[in-house]
Amino acid sequence: MKVWDRRTNRLRSELDLVQYSTNCIAVDRSGETVAVACEDGLIRMISDAKDSQQLRLDFGLKGHTDVVLAVAFDYNTRTLVSGGSDTEYKLWN
Repeated sequence: MKVWDRRTNRLRSELDLVQYSTNCIAVDRSGETVAVACEDGLIRMISDAKDSQQLRLDFGLKGHTDVVLAVAFDYNTRTLVSGGSDTEYKLWN
């Protein structure tokens, strides 16, 4: 995953997510937090420290029993919703 600065068109930070087999990503309104839906049933939360050129893998959310297919933040970025092939939708605060 790569984060680009739209003003300068330069690469700002990156993180290799190949080992996680990702299905979907969602970016919060601030642009600093990314939720990644993964094949292993976890949602990985990644943060972008603007003063660094590296993305940080902060933690994983476990609640689905199968592949996570979709993630989305609400407008206020207080809640994350996820859906999986386990036919469940989860709300995360």
